[in-house]
Amino acid sequence: TEELLCWASVPGSSGWTVMVSEPTARVFRALAYLQRLLLAVLAAYAVGSLALNATVIRYVRGDITRLVRFSQDLADGHLDAAIEFRGFYDFAHLSDNLARMGQAIREREARLRANERRLFDLLDFLPIPVILVRPDMGIELLNRAFTAVLGWVVSDIPTDGDWWLAAYPDPEYSREVQSFWNAYIATLREGREPESDFTGRIRCKDGSDRTMIGKAAFIADRFIITFVDITEA
Repeated sequence: TEELLCWASVPGSSGWTVMVSEPTARVFRALAYLQRLLLAVLAAYAVGSLALNATVIRYVRGDITRLVRFSQDLADGHLDAAIEFRGFYDFAHLSDNLARMGQAIREREARLRANERRLFDLLDFLPIPVILVRPDMGIELLNRAFTAVLGWVVSDIPTDGDWWLAAYPDPEYSREVQSFWNAYIATLREGREPESDFTGRIRCKDGSDRTMIGKAAFIADRFIITFVDITEA
């Protein structure tokens, strides 16, 4: 194991054998060097690969974090949010799509607000009293005709609870009217037309009573009630 030994017989009748010996370490020095060099290259490649992968993962994670933050802003209603993306090319398409989506949502929201303003203007100028109720049962609009006839404004009765107390101060009559409207609304939610409209008295802001006919319907997610004053009749 310490020496490499080679031999060969000399041609002819001399009977000599030529032997050559060399230390094994010297013979295989180049191979050992090559092995060490290969191991060093592999180690350097492994370290470089780990560093490169860690760098790529860090940048990818940063890109995803920015995209997620931007999409979360859009989901939370911050439609004026913007993103300046300078990351990986493949993610840039997603960034552009999110930006276009935000722009589309902004334009849609603007159209909805414009339509909502037109609806409010229309209801406000109707010549009959109108109440517009939000899904949370908060009163969103009492139109001009309602205020002219009954005197109430939204700041007087901002919720349905305030409405029952103000318009129906008699507890027994208030329960009767609430029972009627609960059944009426339940019928509307089922997609059916109620058999009869509300007819009864409503307390005005000045303390007087007016006899009204009330009819209700759903507009989008809101509940609208119209009244006709038949007190004189």
